[in-house]
Amino acid sequence: MSSPDVRAVVKELAVLEGARVDKVFQFEDEVRIRLYSRLTGQAELVVVPGRSVHLSVTRRSAPIQATALAMQLRKHLSGQVIKEVRQYGFDRIVEVDLGERVLLLELFSKGNLALLGPEGLIIGLLSRQRWRDRDVLHGRSYEYPPSISSDPYDLDEEGFVQLLAASERDLVRALAVEVGLGGRYAEEVCLRASVEKDAPTTEEVARKVFPFLTAFLEAIEGELSPNTPTGGRPAPLKLLIDGETERETFDTFNQALDDHYTEHAGGRAEKAAEDKRQSKVRSLEETLAKQERFLDGFKASSVEDRKRGDLIFANLQLVENILANLLAARRRLGWDEIKERLEEGSKAGLPEAKAVVEIKEDEGRIVLKLEDAS
Repeated sequence: MSSPDVRAVVKELAVLEGARVDKVFQFEDEVRIRLYSRLTGQAELVVVPGRSVHLSVTRRSAPIQATALAMQLRKHLSGQVIKEVRQYGFDRIVEVDLGERVLLLELFSKGNLALLGPEGLIIGLLSRQRWRDRDVLHGRSYEYPPSISSDPYDLDEEGFVQLLAASERDLVRALAVEVGLGGRYAEEVCLRASVEKDAPTTEEVARKVFPFLTAFLEAIEGELSPNTPTGGRPAPLKLLIDGETERETFDTFNQALDDHYTEHAGGRAEKAAEDKRQSKVRSLEETLAKQERFLDGFKASSVEDRKRGDLIFANLQLVENILANLLAARRRLGWDEIKERLEEGSKAGLPEAKAVVEIKEDEGRIVLKLEDAS
């Protein structure tokens, strides 16, 4: 989720003010907070750190055994009443205020979830993290990450002109990073303003774009038109960049996210038993064929390894440039931002960006597609 997405979701989550927390469940990739509100009835706040937060009316069956985090959150949150749900500035951070406790949801990079006690100390934490500029550790005071962008809602036209003038990026990247729109909505503002994405951030360009940026931000704060284009991601507004693609519309942005992440990504709970059975069958079949596959694979791997080595040598300068650029970018940016920039660079035709197929940060691997010069 980008910062505008978070703003739209949080605006709708105002219906949770006065909601009472029942239980907390943790699954592999998400935390679900079951609560009851006179406005929503029984619902679940679904949090996937680093990706999304939304309200869901689809209940998942409770896991057989509660995790340590779930038990810790239940201890502090069960029976508590939500006072307010808000976005921290224009960052991808959501604060759930429960009076003496605040639940912080980080939706950037790998993400995190932290529960703060009355003294502002972390009393519940999804994962210990150490960053260059802060540590997120149990028992410590929570430190917000330094914002890399301005809050566009605080910018007047002169401030916007000055912000873009100080940027070393082209227009779409300046809107994505300095203004904090993210790549998708930065492109949308450029299209609405009829300005090329790679336009320089001159005063003339800035003044032409500013009214359209303001209109876009006001639309996020106004009456939404949530939709999901076929094969695309949910959006709180109808976007020009989606063209005439067929859209499924929803009453709320939370419903669009729930449908996208729970319904379409889902069937997980219903398929779990069948998946487990099929997994056992596959395991037995693989065991029977293991020795034969190992022998064939060993023969083939030596040939493939030689081909890969030749391919890397033929593209050595390109590979070195990619690694150097990624190392430099990683000192300043999170993986999500780096991936966004690579996607933009690929669209712009940059060889280094086009060669990067996938970044598997959890495994410390980068997948490249290299051309055979021969």
